Amino acid sequence: MHRWGQRQTPLCPRCNSVIDSQHVWVCKSCDSRAVWESALASLKSWMTRENTDPDVQFHILQHLQAWWDYTPEPSFISSFFKGHH
Repeated sequence: MHRWGQRQTPLCPRCNSVIDSQHVWVCKSCDSRAVWESALASLKSWMTRENTDPDVQFHILQHLQAWWDYTPEPSFISSFFKGHH
């Protein structure tokens, strides 16, 4: 937004970090976390309404949360896929 003259500063209004395309998705401000958690809850509700297998729901939500938290994927996922070529 700063690049196109729509904001006076390149800093995030939520956390004061420099905004780039990745930052928009991973801003860790309290407001951003609330939006993220609401989005995951909506996704979970949608998957339940669509009769998505609970194990599939669990793994999708777990991977999304791990991405958000910058945590490595669970080792059981890596070992599962390594054994199933």
